[in-house]
Amino acid sequence: MGSDNESQSGSEASPEDEIFGPKIKILVKNATSLKNVVKFGTIDPYAEVTFEGYTRKTKVQDDTKNPEWNEELEFPRANADMVKVQVKVFHEESLGKDKLLGYGTGTINGYTKSDWHDIEIKLIDSKQKPTEGVISLGVGGGGDKDQDGGEGGDEEMDGDEEEEEGTEGGGGGGSSGRKGKKKKKGKTGVSAAVEQARASIDFNTLSTKEEIFQIRFVVHKARKLKGNIESPIVRASVDGKNMRTQRRQGSDPKFNETVVCSLTKSEKTLLDLPVELTIIDSAKESPYNLIGQYNFDLSVAWAEKDKLLMYKWFAMTDPDEPEEGITGYLNVSIQVLPPGEMFKELPKRSETEIDVASNVFYPPGITLQPGQFTIKLYTGEDFPQMDSSALASVRNFFSSGEKPAELVDPYVEFKFAGSQIESTIQYGTFDPVWGQKLVVHGQFPSMCEKFVVRVKDHDDLGANDTIATKLLKISQIAYTSTESDLGFLPTFGPSYIPLYGSHREFCDINDKYSDLNKGDDEGIAYRGRILMELSSNMGEADPALKDKTEIPESESATVMSNLRRHKYHLFTAFDTGNMIRETDSQVEFEVSIGDYGNSLSLAGSVNPSTTQPCNAVYDGTHYYFMPWSSSKPAVIIHSEWEDIEFRAETYNIMLWMVDFMKEGLRKFRVLERARVSPDELETKCRELVESVISEMSSLDLPQPPENATKLDMYFYKVRQYQIGLVKRVVEEKPEFVGIDLENLGGETSLSDMEEDEEGDEEDPLLDASDTEDKIDPIPVQKDDMKKPDASQPLRFDSMLHELDCLINGELKEESYKLKIDHVESVLSKFKQLTFEPQISIPDVFVWVMSGTNRIAFTRIPIHKIIYSDNERARGPLCGKTSSHFLKKPLKEKIGAHLSLTIWFGKFEHVAKAFRTPSGSEVTVYAETYENQMSVMGNWTTKLLPRPKFSDITGKYEIPKDSFSPPAGWRFEEDWVVSVDKAIGYDNEDGLSVFTETVFEGQTRKPGGLWTASSTETWWTDEKGDDTSPKEELPCKEGWQWSKDWELDLKRAVDSQGYEYADEADLGSYGPVERNYHLARRRLWARVRERSGETKPKEDDKDPEGWEYSKLFTTKFHAKEKSFDMVRRRRWNRRLVSEVPVPIVFSVYKDIDDKDDEDAERFNIAPRMMIEFPPANVRKYQLRAYLYQARGLLGADPTGYSDPYARIVFGNRSGMTNALHQTCSPLWDTSIILDNIEICGDRNEIIGNPPNVVIEFFDEDLLSHDKLGRVVCKPRVMEIPFNQQTTTKLQWFAISGVKNAKGELLAAFELFEVGFCLTFTILRSYSAYISQSSNGNFFYYVHEF
Repeated sequence: MGSDNESQSGSEASPEDEIFGPKIKILVKNATSLKNVVKFGTIDPYAEVTFEGYTRKTKVQDDTKNPEWNEELEFPRANADMVKVQVKVFHEESLGKDKLLGYGTGTINGYTKSDWHDIEIKLIDSKQKPTEGVISLGVGGGGDKDQDGGEGGDEEMDGDEEEEEGTEGGGGGGSSGRKGKKKKKGKTGVSAAVEQARASIDFNTLSTKEEIFQIRFVVHKARKLKGNIESPIVRASVDGKNMRTQRRQGSDPKFNETVVCSLTKSEKTLLDLPVELTIIDSAKESPYNLIGQYNFDLSVAWAEKDKLLMYKWFAMTDPDEPEEGITGYLNVSIQVLPPGEMFKELPKRSETEIDVASNVFYPPGITLQPGQFTIKLYTGEDFPQMDSSALASVRNFFSSGEKPAELVDPYVEFKFAGSQIESTIQYGTFDPVWGQKLVVHGQFPSMCEKFVVRVKDHDDLGANDTIATKLLKISQIAYTSTESDLGFLPTFGPSYIPLYGSHREFCDINDKYSDLNKGDDEGIAYRGRILMELSSNMGEADPALKDKTEIPESESATVMSNLRRHKYHLFTAFDTGNMIRETDSQVEFEVSIGDYGNSLSLAGSVNPSTTQPCNAVYDGTHYYFMPWSSSKPAVIIHSEWEDIEFRAETYNIMLWMVDFMKEGLRKFRVLERARVSPDELETKCRELVESVISEMSSLDLPQPPENATKLDMYFYKVRQYQIGLVKRVVEEKPEFVGIDLENLGGETSLSDMEEDEEGDEEDPLLDASDTEDKIDPIPVQKDDMKKPDASQPLRFDSMLHELDCLINGELKEESYKLKIDHVESVLSKFKQLTFEPQISIPDVFVWVMSGTNRIAFTRIPIHKIIYSDNERARGPLCGKTSSHFLKKPLKEKIGAHLSLTIWFGKFEHVAKAFRTPSGSEVTVYAETYENQMSVMGNWTTKLLPRPKFSDITGKYEIPKDSFSPPAGWRFEEDWVVSVDKAIGYDNEDGLSVFTETVFEGQTRKPGGLWTASSTETWWTDEKGDDTSPKEELPCKEGWQWSKDWELDLKRAVDSQGYEYADEADLGSYGPVERNYHLARRRLWARVRERSGETKPKEDDKDPEGWEYSKLFTTKFHAKEKSFDMVRRRRWNRRLVSEVPVPIVFSVYKDIDDKDDEDAERFNIAPRMMIEFPPANVRKYQLRAYLYQARGLLGADPTGYSDPYARIVFGNRSGMTNALHQTCSPLWDTSIILDNIEICGDRNEIIGNPPNVVIEFFDEDLLSHDKLGRVVCKPRVMEIPFNQQTTTKLQWFAISGVKNAKGELLAAFELFEVGFCLTFTILRSYSAYISQSSNGNFFYYVHEF
């Protein structure tokens, strides 16, 4: 049978099928007396064979208890005399999980590959009881069991050269080279993949008739392209016909493009046509633009199912310089379409499914080398619940064990390029301790860019669930360098790895976000951490080295002692919350870091990190906002983590330098577009280079501390040398010495650092002198920066050296264009060093919640908010007010927008560095809710589903007298009722025109007539609450009627505007009258316009402060209604402290045990607010002038859009008209947003005003597609309006959605009412300003 037959059989090969190396063949002969586990008919058995971690399957034999398979399965194997084989036999189910018929293990001692050995294995069932079933196997070496001679025999090579075996070109479909023997070179130089494909095709059956075939190439992506790549493109050539993709950027571009060509050929001729895949850099001139190439013929696609080759990696090489080795990898799907057939849609595949060794086509002559990743897995923590208590009880019943207290059984799976290993299972623990050393074997070079770390939950009754996945990028834990003292192989830790995925809260039904646990998309919640260490080495593995061993306890203790934890302080102040869409229940916001602050977590405390639940208020146009006004919520979370400040500081300094260079280049490009004279551009270019040199040379990267990892030390040295902060003296060596990360042929040492680590265990990094014969040298790339017309390319010692050459060296006489290219080259090199994979503190999550439903979230990386004494090393958001868009999971749709002030740092930094928002003070309140229920029309505490006094969730009983101030705190005032601030707002707030509506209803007796008598006529509002007749409804203060009352006839009503129902209170109104209808109603509407300032409404408040609702889980309101069944009111009591000390209340679970020292208690966090005095609460008016946008996305089939803009600022929003069928709308519109409250010091507001958000949409009948977003700062006007100078229009780039593009031309002015603005304009106006006779300015108002 062999591997060729296996690839075409029904057996399912695992992703590890093609690991190159020595082979062993296992012949699955037959099985007898298998148990029949089906009620009707006979079983359909197949066998699953596992050998040294690799698994193969046979075909399914239908309707038999004595199957005859006679299938030969091939496995890679280590050089050992003992063979141990595990076999499982299953019955294939058409629906559901396949059933296990039995399993067993067979062992051969004294194995030799020249002999065949027979094994009979008696099977046992899943309960480890013997069965009658027996399976027969044969085990042999890499040769054919019927072959007389050894492998390959002594036959002559027909004059062809023999190659010493490493492992030679192959990949795909089960083809591989053979290690330890001579292999004949193919005369045509074709790869093993092509040889295998052609061997599987019967050319005698192919037609000679010419037909029209279509060839489709889907170019997915490229990876690890060598050199300084600028604009790569892919060219596919078939029989001389060339197709090409669009340009992309970088060395790991994603193309996702399809190119198609048609050929008129016969089938026989078609399969011989040459195919050439080429990657070139379009930014360079020929012949220096070739990156790599791969040649094959169409048989590789023809031999596949549906003639479709899917998601294959092609290892690219330079045919003119094959000694360079692999120059990159290209992922392509190819389909050959015969006449009359349709193209097949490609199924979606995850990255981990594609990145396996069996999925790579290597060209002839490529040698693969073995290597190993050594992982030390220490501990894990904070894993979420994964099993329900009911399922755990069932499992407990069958296993006769004790029920675990913690419903998760974690283990870790490590995978690279299809090779994998698993740790042991730790049962019933959220915080497992493994203490294991594991080895993952691989073959290199490898196209795989990510090392997969996947934490799973073991399940005895079903499939194992994934808890979370971390993908470690090889490029971020290793470094490729032509300098022998800088390169190193992959290394990591010991360090914690934060894990993210779906919600932490356990769900008994299917979790719709469970796919996030696979690591392919951004996680929406923290799901734990693992502590691990990774190192690598090349060459054959030591036969004595076991894949799984225990780590000595002393070593684990040393690692843990180096990760001593510190107390951290996280402060979050909420300034504004708007753009909220969900209003079904009261809205609150939750802040969490790790499992600290998760209000729905098993370990969460009462109200640990949420804002006060509050009804969101309509802003008058589209969104809802939080009515926080001058009393804004704040959250403080105390947590304990390792000290990673030096890593975060280094990362922030590097990011600051990247931003500095980007901004300098952006300003220069603006001058170029402005057509500034060449002389001035030369001057500006020199100034830019000098400023970059000045800032870069002054960078002070923190030196790693004593407990730093090897990766910290390695990258510290790499950054110092590559930037040029430290000059190094390099000994004379061959010109091109180093390692190639793609080929991983050897490794160099960082000798300077190793001298400081004497006494440590032997470093896996080898000295270059020890591996010269193994190292695959890196030549200088053809695309290195070089002086024009120079015979040799320039080599730069560092980035600073390259920049210095532009003003003081060989390149100082060159044009500014070339110099700017060099600056961009330096920026690209700098960005390649700007990352930090070992930040072990989890991200901060901010969620908007409605009841217990999580609506939208944002993730804030910890390095962005961490405090440092060094301003450049400090997080860019630390202590500053910043905008955050909360998006819905797995969607681009925005669920809320927040303006936050966040500060994160160690406790010792709080006193000297932590500051609350300017012009405010922090107040602390104890909080409890008083609850009542309506029983027979009376409000009582009887039959309450929650305690009389409780927290907001109703889970914990918290009477007012159960609070006692913690040490250092005291109560300042008595308990007071705190009313929801939303009660002071109306639906029409923010509108200048509002339509008042009221229903006029009538009732009749059965068989009676409709009458207008007062006893049979009723009036209600749209919510069903009783109201006055329309003639008696007053116009609200600050408004005036603009029209009379009119019937609304635009609804489904009769000619008089009536709609009919059986009963007035039952709803279900319809437009057709029936004899049995006893109620009818019609809607009256009247328009009113704003005429002046309105006062906050106070009359709607309940005099006792109660809030009413149908249920405790639904939205509360201020006025009691007929259907309300529950009510509550919030009690607050203020606390003060003489000294800043942490505050947590210890509350008795049973108040009667208050005097008992051993009474059970729980902790409760207080409510914190940021209070602004009236002097620091100001009202502003925003004037937004939107002139035009250009280059918007085309969302309609016509290629155009119907764009309109929506502007949001504070608690107000507005919108423009939609312009039809254009991508460059000219609105020429101004929008005024009035009565906007901004709290804080005036100077702070002038220096850092809140952001204006402008969103762009395509108006369609059924949906409004989002086209992009602009976030910008308004210009705060500091002098009286009639003295203002004209505000200039600016271009703002549009972003915010995938593939967003275009720009907005606009201006935004912010006026403080009463300071520089003494009047208000209520309608939209044009930008044309004129001057009246008395010297005052005014706007010409345009009606819409």
